[in-house]
Amino acid sequence: MNQYIPILSITLFLLSCKTTQHSPNEMEMYELNKMAINQQYSGNYKLARATFDECISKDPSDNAITNNRARRWCQNNLIAMINSCEIEAVCDKSYALNLANSLYKYNEYAKIDDHYAINIADTFYLNGDKKRAIEVLDHIFKIINPKNVKREIIKKKLHQWKGEVL
Repeated sequence: MNQYIPILSITLFLLSCKTTQHSPNEMEMYELNKMAINQQYSGNYKLARATFDECISKDPSDNAITNNRARRWCQNNLIAMINSCEIEAVCDKSYALNLANSLYKYNEYAKIDDHYAINIADTFYLNGDKKRAIEVLDHIFKIINPKNVKREIIKKKLHQWKGEVL
């Protein structure tokens, strides 16, 4: 009986994917995103960038971002990689800013977790838009669970960016 549990779990997962609203490519996008993360962690940033770009191209409509969690997740991970990467061929700060702007435009940082908000704020800050960076972090700081460990990270960034002394 136990040998059938993994098959049953996979079957139930696939059925749930068919019954929830996913874009046709969303499952493939999740897989591409996971692949890109693995490539990034193995140090192959150029290949990771290409895989993230392929993931985003599966659902290229900017409006799709409000309905496609896989695209948002991919954009967020690509933003984080670009912000922290030092390889010129991968580090396209203006591209990261475009991705962050599309999330910001739809107020996505307010609907999703604090990790996205931190990456969006970092992108704005790195590109010289300190005002919007602070706005994003101020907003997420107000709504984040007080027990969330990222609250301290956000608090420190806000103090630093506002020029305050801790």
